[in-house]
Amino acid sequence: TGRASSMSKNLMDEALPVLEGMIEQFPEKSELLMMLMGIYNDKQDYANVIKTLDRLETKEGKSEQLSMEKFRIYVQMKDEKNAFKEMSDLAAEYPNDLRYRVLIGDLYLDNDKPEQAYKVYKEVEAIDSMNVNVMLSLASYYEKTGENELYQKQLEQLVSNPQLDKQTRLSLMSSFVYQ
Repeated sequence: TGRASSMSKNLMDEALPVLEGMIEQFPEKSELLMMLMGIYNDKQDYANVIKTLDRLETKEGKSEQLSMEKFRIYVQMKDEKNAFKEMSDLAAEYPNDLRYRVLIGDLYLDNDKPEQAYKVYKEVEAIDSMNVNVMLSLASYYEKTGENELYQKQLEQLVSNPQLDKQTRLSLMSSFVYQ
């Protein structure tokens, strides 16, 4: 498998200049930039994934999809500053979509800033107490901070939430029963 991986890497390396030439020749074809991004992603060359996303953004304009992809790459790169910026921009652009605010809280939690995460979660919960995303994130927060009683209570509230899809409910119930 090492040899096959090496061959695959060589093919990707050879494809890059060809693809760049095609992009120059056919600048209107966004799918070529998407292919380029895919190769860089496969190579785990995240700096060039971001550069390609920036090129797409320049060509097509800022979009939710491109911003979410940039956020995902920044998280993989462990570039906390740019990940926060990307998500903060989305939260500002779509203030009624609470997913982005919850993701900011998750980013705080993942970066060992539980107090800030909790504050964000509680702000979202005050706006929509039945929001499944914030309920799941609060459960993660309680689990991570060792607040087992609150964690169990949060899982119970989640399982009884009518907005929760069946698959997630079954998964949570299994987890709850196991614990």
